[in-house]
Amino acid sequence: MDELEGDLHFDSEDFKSRIGAISSRALSLLDAESGGPFNDRMKTPETEESETVCLTISELKKSIVQSGLIGKLGSKDRPPQPGYATRTTSEETLEALAELLSSYFDKIRKANLDRWELGRSAHVCMNIGVAGHIRLLAALCDFLALKTKQDPGELEPNELVEQIAPYLEPVLEYIAQTSDVDFESHFKPVFGSGGPPRYFYELVRIINEKFLDFSPLGFNEYKNTKSTEQTRSADEQVRRLVDKTHRHVIDVLKKAYGDRYYGSGIPQKEIRMKGLERQQDADVDDQLDPITYLDVVDLKKIVEHKENWQHFEPTLNIKLPTDRKGNAKNISWFDTLNDIRKIMAHPANRSYKESHFEFLNFLESELDKKLNSSE
Repeated sequence: MDELEGDLHFDSEDFKSRIGAISSRALSLLDAESGGPFNDRMKTPETEESETVCLTISELKKSIVQSGLIGKLGSKDRPPQPGYATRTTSEETLEALAELLSSYFDKIRKANLDRWELGRSAHVCMNIGVAGHIRLLAALCDFLALKTKQDPGELEPNELVEQIAPYLEPVLEYIAQTSDVDFESHFKPVFGSGGPPRYFYELVRIINEKFLDFSPLGFNEYKNTKSTEQTRSADEQVRRLVDKTHRHVIDVLKKAYGDRYYGSGIPQKEIRMKGLERQQDADVDDQLDPITYLDVVDLKKIVEHKENWQHFEPTLNIKLPTDRKGNAKNISWFDTLNDIRKIMAHPANRSYKESHFEFLNFLESELDKKLNSSE
């Protein structure tokens, strides 16, 4: 249907029909562009959908039209406004749009070729990802116009992409360097989470961290809303990780020492006494096993003790990117988790940082892998 529209309305007098047709035809050209970023990635009636062949012209056409790259609808008092790829004729506009998208997305692809080639599972070359980047492309053109006082529409497509490249660089670095776990936490589609707008604002967030004045319409509202949601989610994740670690330490000690696990499995007298004292401080009817009253730093000391390490090394030896090579015991994550736990416990004048979210996602992924493999 969209391919047919590209032929029927290409030179239509109706502005909306015309830009829809140009968008559809541009996407068809990109699908057929040998060696291009979208070559054979569009799902058509002749192709079978897969993880890599998962882009649809109908969805991406909407994104192009909404972005205003080839013009914006007017109103009763104002005629349609040209976009950055608008040219004198439909044919010239088609060529400019196809070249602009090809040049821009070639940079995205080359930033991390493996991630791009994986398609839907890597959360870049999929409908929501491409739609988010189309919107970002338009926003970067707006930003360029604001910063340089020039009209991006007067530049050749390739030159325009090179002009916005410095502002796009933080996104390219992120795509190139970030871990799969962190990338997925920001860009994996979540049902009911806003789709392309959310993806777009996450891209904006990356650029905004370096260019503070890059703040497209709606970004501040998104950032404030997300900050509240992230804090709530991080609080839950911290509780989950502390509880998971605590339960695992107890299970391993019980397996290794049986009924004597508290006395024999905790060599440090001061730690045993702390647990017993806190147990006595609790109401008689609410008293729990004394080990449940120990802190994360106490668990670390129990785990790393020479008499216990052999029992915990298979599951709790988790190396952070910042740990030194050759460490016999990689347990600095206990300290980091405890520091972040203090933010949850005492939020006044404290807030989570982006690095905290990354750490929590990394730790939960690694901990789950090790615990699952040990079962």
